[in-house]
Amino acid sequence: MKDTYLQFQDSLEDAIQHARNRVTEPIRDALHDLVTHQADAIAESFYAAANRHPEAHVLLGRGEVPERLRRAMSHWLSTLFDPAQPARSLLDLQERTGAAHARMGVSNRLVSAGARHIKSALTQVAHQHLDRGDLASAIQHVYEMVDLARDAMVGIAESNGKRLQRAEESLRLFQLSHNLRTERERQQRQLLQWGQQLQMHHYWLLEPSSTALPAADEGIPEHGDPFTLWVRHKAPMLFGSSVELSDIQQAIAAIELSTVPRLRAARLAGAEAGALMFNLQQQLDGIGRLLTHLFDRAGEVEDGLDQVTRLLNRRFFPTVAKREIGLAHQAAQGLALLAIEIQRFDMVRTTLGDAMADLVLAQLAQQISDLVRAGDYVFRYGDAQFLLLLTEVGEAHAQDISSALLRRLTQAPLRLGNQIVPVLQIVAGLAIHDGHPDYQRLLDRAHDALAEARTQYEREPAHMGSPVLGDPLYLVRSH
Repeated sequence: MKDTYLQFQDSLEDAIQHARNRVTEPIRDALHDLVTHQADAIAESFYAAANRHPEAHVLLGRGEVPERLRRAMSHWLSTLFDPAQPARSLLDLQERTGAAHARMGVSNRLVSAGARHIKSALTQVAHQHLDRGDLASAIQHVYEMVDLARDAMVGIAESNGKRLQRAEESLRLFQLSHNLRTERERQQRQLLQWGQQLQMHHYWLLEPSSTALPAADEGIPEHGDPFTLWVRHKAPMLFGSSVELSDIQQAIAAIELSTVPRLRAARLAGAEAGALMFNLQQQLDGIGRLLTHLFDRAGEVEDGLDQVTRLLNRRFFPTVAKREIGLAHQAAQGLALLAIEIQRFDMVRTTLGDAMADLVLAQLAQQISDLVRAGDYVFRYGDAQFLLLLTEVGEAHAQDISSALLRRLTQAPLRLGNQIVPVLQIVAGLAIHDGHPDYQRLLDRAHDALAEARTQYEREPAHMGSPVLGDPLYLVRSH
């Protein structure tokens, strides 16, 4: 099924074209010229107003970030009212902006407030510079175009935001995964207790706190017992749409809607219920087996752990980075991202084979995990690439940590039995968070530094550079 936003994407494109067609070409051109000349001033007033808003003030960041945002706003205004821009291109621009809003945590409330400010500012400019005869059409066009842009941005932001929310919830559950064994044991006990309660209530016709017979039409209590509640509410978050969970849900429904009413009716009528009791026990045993399979598969932890390295995989980087950037802003603390990559790892796979190459990655990942601090995050981001999110670090501290980590990695040999491991050549790029609220910018800068280090490696594969900010971190690793 298509994402909800994608279902009305085409209609937005048509609406942009219709909005243009409702005004004459001279008005479109005049409005574009006016907006282009006034874009810088409008962007300046927009961010001055936003800076007074507590929620927006946190997002605006510091240093060069506000100036970059003002330039982006100015470009956005000029492009939005450019008649030469295809409607599809305009929609693409709004989608990119909305995606950035989702990454930065910009609320729809702020987007709507911003749209109101822009419409008000453009209306004032139109009153000052356009002929009275063109004014009504121009203002209508301003309102339609800004509203359509807002709809597109909010739509894609909501779509991306939902994915981030799902990842955030999955990450929260992942953090609890170390207690998965305890949860397995708890639910196995709850299943056993549920089965005992079913037999007591519907076969022996006993209430937990009373020996009085229940009414003939009474079934499972409306709010259910702990096991069925867990299956309905907690299990889907833990295990998603797994086949085993679906089978458990169907088995519970069969017990509650078919087996229990038949068992109860037979007992109240004084009929033989032995076969029904046997059937109930078989159903409970089946649920128990499914529950075992469900938790066995949970070793994969909702795709949260990379199965080779046992690190967080790239799926969780946006969630963690967005959260840590928010914390860095709130506490006025530094943040850095170190990207590490093994060069020509395909040759290692060819030489050792996939199984042994995976062992190399696993051992390197373990060494990195052992060396980083408790508050740092390590991700496997590609086949031979790792990301290290360094928290609560300033510029100098981030360099010291990176330098020490890379130096230690060169001193920790890989040990894979009697197998000879080729020399691992590693390059790395460091990016210091510059205050921008979009985690993608931090990731791009780290990858840019990594690309520069990769280029240096290709030029001087025997060189080990100094991890100095502004230069790529670079190292050759020997076993």
